[in-house]
Amino acid sequence: MAPTTIITEKTPFLTNAQVLAKAPAAGAHAPVDAASNRYSFVPTITVVDALRDIGWFPIEVNQSGVYKDGKDGFQRHMIRF
Repeated sequence: MAPTTIITEKTPFLTNAQVLAKAPAAGAHAPVDAASNRYSFVPTITVVDALRDIGWFPIEVNQSGVYKDGKDGFQRHMIRF
């Protein structure tokens, strides 16, 4: 079972600059070249901003390592709200 994070008034919310510092891939503005033309790309930071507008704030960010050449900046990332 995953540990539970308790959010309090003192929990620091991350800014976009902090999110991008911890997960640069969240700032990608276009899909990786190998993506299918049927793939609909939505920039992560756009989603973060939309969620922030409705009261969800990022508190933790992680990004995986690069496993294939040419994919730096497009790797998986996770943002907890």
